[in-house]
Amino acid sequence: MSKKVICAVCLLRGELNEMRYIHTAGYFRCPVCKTETWPNPDEPAPDELEQFMTEMAKTHYSTDALPAGEALKGRSGSSNMGKNADGGKKKKTPQQLYNQLFKET
Repeated sequence: MSKKVICAVCLLRGELNEMRYIHTAGYFRCPVCKTETWPNPDEPAPDELEQFMTEMAKTHYSTDALPAGEALKGRSGSSNMGKNADGGKKKKTPQQLYNQLFKET
């Protein structure tokens, strides 16, 4: 097992003791104060987890999604910006729109 499990009881007393994993029973025990720590029964044992991760690392690789083809150069945005649908005429000014809405008949 590559990761160390430190005894919390000894740590409170200022000591740094590594707990040992008991393979036959599946728990950790401190060699100094004999405190036992039982891992979650739904999770695999540390050795099994480490073995599983080692096996998965052989077949797992990261992928990057890249766009197909090259980017087009020279054209960005809409091609009809600032133009009306009837050709290259400019848009009406706000004053022209106001006059069109409220023209006196």
